[in-house]
Amino acid sequence: MRVLSPACVLEVFMSLTALRPWAGVIVLWIVATVTATAAESGAALTLSDALSRAIEANPDLKAFAFELPALAGRREQAGLRPNPEIGLEVENVTGSGEFRGAKSAEFTLALSQLIELGGKRGLRVGVVDAAYGLAESDLAVQRLDLAAEVLRRFVQAAHNQELLALSARRIELAGRTLTTVQDRVNAALASAAEGHRATAARDRALLDRQTAERRLQSSLHRLAALWGETNPGFATVAADLYAFPEVSDFDALMERLGASPDLARLLTEARLRDAELRLAEAQRRPDVTVGGGLRRLEASDDTALVFSMQMPLKIHDRNQGAIREARVRREQLDVEYDALLNRARAELFGLYQELLQARAETEILRGQVLPELEEALRQTESAYDLGRYSYLELVDAQRSLIEVNGELIDAAARYHATLAEIERITGQAIALPAY
Repeated sequence: MRVLSPACVLEVFMSLTALRPWAGVIVLWIVATVTATAAESGAALTLSDALSRAIEANPDLKAFAFELPALAGRREQAGLRPNPEIGLEVENVTGSGEFRGAKSAEFTLALSQLIELGGKRGLRVGVVDAAYGLAESDLAVQRLDLAAEVLRRFVQAAHNQELLALSARRIELAGRTLTTVQDRVNAALASAAEGHRATAARDRALLDRQTAERRLQSSLHRLAALWGETNPGFATVAADLYAFPEVSDFDALMERLGASPDLARLLTEARLRDAELRLAEAQRRPDVTVGGGLRRLEASDDTALVFSMQMPLKIHDRNQGAIREARVRREQLDVEYDALLNRARAELFGLYQELLQARAETEILRGQVLPELEEALRQTESAYDLGRYSYLELVDAQRSLIEVNGELIDAAARYHATLAEIERITGQAIALPAY
């Protein structure tokens, strides 16, 4: 594993100035400052540490975790039987004639109980159980989304680290060129204008380095925000953008789509819709309310038992609308599943092509283009020292080298970012061993 840290800047500096110990003095204070900052902020953050911190302390994930105990309470409520009802009924009071006052009153104290038929209580529990399973699937999807976002931001931080190291290389080249140009100006071999241009190029390189440093700090803060930190306890991330893990072929990745959390969630939701449909159908069957009580007849000073039974007549409302809705919702999920699978296949194909392209770009730029540009710069610098090449030709050689280095970093970062999207779609980790 290679640690992308400010120490890399020092390595670049030493390798580039091995032949010219006097060159690159400008970057020494930069290296010292960044290294000191890294030492104060702690060790480099690894991807596994970032994932662990995010899964443990992500604010959104913590908030969603309350959904499961809430559904447990709903399940408890769904399994309860209806409460019995007690009632007191008074008849034949405060009327006229013999019903004046309460001498002819009848008092009835009764107890009634609703009896649910058709297994409604068990079906209600089944609906909540299915909803609990759906919440677990949602939690798994949210965790997967979080892991993918951690990887995206981690790769972005590693990308910015490499760009920061490249900015140090650019400063070293600009400083070395400035020294050479000033020597030639002092020897009356170059115009003073060349010295001014070289100074401006050096100053612009310093400015660009400040921009790169701020972008790195911003990406580190965005990464730490995933586990609720406002002040990251790290200054670098440990990653090697140029270590590419082996990825399965496209057919193997396609086979993994069926087990992706997004599709699994739809299957879980289908079980919920099935449970809702069964409950809606059971609610067509009327429930029965039975009761019994004691009646007191004041006129004869007698008591008697009373019994009752009530059942709604399902003439108009047979729950047909709710049943129709539940069936349509269930059929809708089948269509959504096919649509999601189709989108995932198309997206996976596009991502796989981007992955291959990013890898090819990285390998060609790193293995073929950069060595040629390094050699071209070396020869151009030697020729400029001898007065055979112009200042513009030297600057062009440096610019080409820096630009291709930037393209290399972009391609490598794009490879890992694309790999993160593939992991998100398939729901399986591929790139973790590379970090």
